[in-house]
Amino acid sequence: MDSPNFIDPYLIPGTAVLRNLVGAKTPEELAAAEADLSFARATQLLDDPVPATNDLAELKAIHFHLFQDLFEWAGQTRRVDVRKDVPGAEFFLPWGFTETASINCFEELASENHLKGLARAEFVERLAYHYEKINYIHPFREGTGEHSGSFGIGLPLKLDGSLIGGQSTEKTITVRHGPARTTGIWLYLSRCSTRS
Repeated sequence: MDSPNFIDPYLIPGTAVLRNLVGAKTPEELAAAEADLSFARATQLLDDPVPATNDLAELKAIHFHLFQDLFEWAGQTRRVDVRKDVPGAEFFLPWGFTETASINCFEELASENHLKGLARAEFVERLAYHYEKINYIHPFREGTGEHSGSFGIGLPLKLDGSLIGGQSTEKTITVRHGPARTTGIWLYLSRCSTRS
C-alpha cells in the first residue's frame, strides 16, 4: 500500500473514508455509525451466535453479522495488504496467505482443545496468544483489530473462558477492548472453550 500509484479499492475515491452503506463522507461520521450499528449487532450475537464451525468461516460469519449494515464486503476477506495507520507500523500478513494461515491458526487452537479446562492464568495467556495470531492474519480490510474508539465492550468470561451473561462476578474476568470491530475475535475465542 506504500506505492504512490496504489488506489485502495475499499476507499471512497480521493478520501481516506471506507466505502460504506450509510453514506458517511468523513471518518468521524463513519466511526459514529460503526459504533452504533456494530454494537447493536454484537449484542445480537451474544443471544444468537452464528453456527460454530471452528474456522475462518465462523469468523467471516461473525464479521458479516457485525458489519452488514456498514460495508458491502462484510464477511469477506481482504484483497489488499494493510497495516495500522500509525508511524512505523508493520504490515499485517499479506492478504494472499489469509486462507492458509487461518487453517493453521484454527488447527492449533483445536489442538489445544479450544482452551477448555485451563486454569485462569494459562487460559488468559493462551487466549492472548491466539488473539494476537488472528489479529496478525487480519482477515478483513476493517473490523479485525482494536481501534481507539469512544467506548468499550466488556465480555464477561468464566474462568474456563465460556461467555456468561449479565454482570461480572468475583469468579469472572472481563476482557475490555475497543469498539465492536474487535468483538468478532473475542466472541469466537470466548465461545471456544464451551464447545464439544
